[in-house]
Amino acid sequence: MMLAILAGLLTGFFLGLTGAGGSILTLPALILLVGLAPHDAVAATLVSVLLTALTGIVPHVAAGHVRLRAGAALLAGSAPAALVGGYLGRDLPEPLLMSAFGGLMVWVAWRMWRKDHDAPRPRASTCRLVLVGAGVGLLSGTLGLGGGFLIVPALAGPGGLAMQEVAGTAMALVAANAGAGLVGALARLPAVPWHLVLPFVAASLVGGQVGSRLTARLPARQIARVFAVVVVVVGAEVLWTWIPRLLPLA
Repeated sequence: MMLAILAGLLTGFFLGLTGAGGSILTLPALILLVGLAPHDAVAATLVSVLLTALTGIVPHVAAGHVRLRAGAALLAGSAPAALVGGYLGRDLPEPLLMSAFGGLMVWVAWRMWRKDHDAPRPRASTCRLVLVGAGVGLLSGTLGLGGGFLIVPALAGPGGLAMQEVAGTAMALVAANAGAGLVGALARLPAVPWHLVLPFVAASLVGGQVGSRLTARLPARQIARVFAVVVVVVGAEVLWTWIPRLLPLA
């Protein structure tokens, strides 16, 4: 149980600090450390990420880090494109999808590590943000992923937002996505062993508060590199697991 609490602190902290990573860290933690079945872990993950995002966004709102125009434009482009991506990706072999997912994670981490996030950049137009959102949604639907993992680099790169603004805006979008996903997972909630999950969720809320407050005090480059390191580690693990399974497809 102590490992689960520690994992909750770390996942919440990372979500609060960068606005991303809640799902890709929380889901495996609930499966491996808490012992949940995958479907129950998905429902519990949505609850944890939603609550952590809603509480963690408060310091970002107070600091003026949430950019609603940018978030709404990104969402307007990503939602319909995700439907198209889901249709395109439904017949692709699972090893190919997961290997592409891992490769994308490593590429995103490399881009986030190299970019000078402390340098001022011009604000992106609404039209450009909608187009960027369409690209994010297409990848999200095709590969079966989403949330802050793709939103953060989109807002930090083409979106032109500073990393502190990226964290606040991405967290608002993550909360919206988790809330929408939770509606579809309501039937699974009674089966979740909450006596095991609640300590993890409580720790995640604490970690989210710490991470959100730390965002305003750290240089943008450091925040981006924390994001890059965690994403590349997860991406490498995905590639290690799934690339060997591509061989039968050759």
